[in-house]
Amino acid sequence: MPVSLAEHLRELIRREGSITFHDWMKAALYDPRGGYYQRVDRKRWGREGDYRTSPERSELFAATFARYFVKLDQVLTIVECGAGDGSFAAGVLRTLRDQFPSRFAETRYVVYELSDDARRRAQERLSEFGDRVQFCSEWDRMPVGPGIYFSNELLDAFPVHRVMRSDEGLSELYVTVDANGRFVWSNGPLSTPRLAEFVDAYSIKLAPRQIIEINLAIDDWLREVSAKVEQGFLITVDYGAEAAERNGPDERLDGNEHPGGRARHGNRLRDHL
Repeated sequence: MPVSLAEHLRELIRREGSITFHDWMKAALYDPRGGYYQRVDRKRWGREGDYRTSPERSELFAATFARYFVKLDQVLTIVECGAGDGSFAAGVLRTLRDQFPSRFAETRYVVYELSDDARRRAQERLSEFGDRVQFCSEWDRMPVGPGIYFSNELLDAFPVHRVMRSDEGLSELYVTVDANGRFVWSNGPLSTPRLAEFVDAYSIKLAPRQIIEINLAIDDWLREVSAKVEQGFLITVDYGAEAAERNGPDERLDGNEHPGGRARHGNRLRDHL
């Protein structure tokens, strides 16, 4: 019988010791053994799913961007990174086909999606557009050249590090297991010097017991995309808050949002496992 993702992580921790929350979150979301985005038994998108993003809420979102893409006159290739089930791509392509047929005839749409399940759903949704759409799951195979690189609510799905200010200075939160096999927190040294560099670069002053989440993958992703785009545009849509609001000394004590103590990433992902 295949080992579940949760049991795999328990065995890994017992064998090799605590793992960073970053690595635990990465496995919980993307591991092929049962990571959230790989599971075929979960309805993730839409009103009945776990969450709704703008393309599922209204066709206007994709239609608005399609009209904007047309204004970027010389660009004929659209690459959507983290395309999910293809809702946005379908909205863009339908708008181009119905309202800008000449541009539609010249447009190539590339769906980049790591999840096998999401990619399968996108292929079904976009089947009406035939060979106008290319599907890709490997970064090295992504097209290089002029184009539009687009993402919607992708950056906040990257695994994060959780960093805390203790009496000894900065430390990182790790995940371990207790005697009953439950996932629990532990503290340890920073797993990479980039975390301290991030805190210094953004002049973040943490109060004692204050925990912040640091997403180092965003900068890495921007560098990789920039290397792909010989000429064109990078457009990414997400939500958040100003750094001063997110990281002020009265915010996120013990990792909770203030006020109200919103559920932590760790609790939500632990429930998934």
